[in-house]
Amino acid sequence: NLLAIILSLVLISFLLNVWTVRGDAVSSFFLPQTRFWELWMGGALACLKMLPQEERSRFTVIWASITHRMAGTRLAGLSAKYIYDLSSFAGLALIMLALLTVHEHAFPGWWALLPVCGTALLILGGPNAWINRKVLSNRVAVFVGLVSYPLYLWHWPILSFARMLRGEEI
Repeated sequence: NLLAIILSLVLISFLLNVWTVRGDAVSSFFLPQTRFWELWMGGALACLKMLPQEERSRFTVIWASITHRMAGTRLAGLSAKYIYDLSSFAGLALIMLALLTVHEHAFPGWWALLPVCGTALLILGGPNAWINRKVLSNRVAVFVGLVSYPLYLWHWPILSFARMLRGEEI
């Protein structure tokens, strides 16, 4: 079962991350074995997408059961569409919480769960979830998404050269 293997690798890499961050946060941030779990979460979502519809429906029921327990209300009658909307909303809330609460000295470690799980929940919501359809598909959000990685790639060499020329932190 590929999904079970990937989830096992997620767990091993995450635990290694938490264990390593105590002694050397910089190594934990840069070592691939302590950060692979973040990528493998995406692999687990891809495996879920490849499952037959009846097995995917089982995961929807599990997610509804979890949200039912957390919300303390009766969610059993909700359709899959509302479960996916709830997933997308919860994902965006986790990402916003991470932006507001996680500080550089506290990352990765346990704090990395907020943005990674938030992103996984947004993706799990799918293209028909309201937030994904209305907010994230907005032209401005798509433009920012398209230019953010190239800007990230360009700013490091520029800052590095400026640091070399000036001989101090920028």
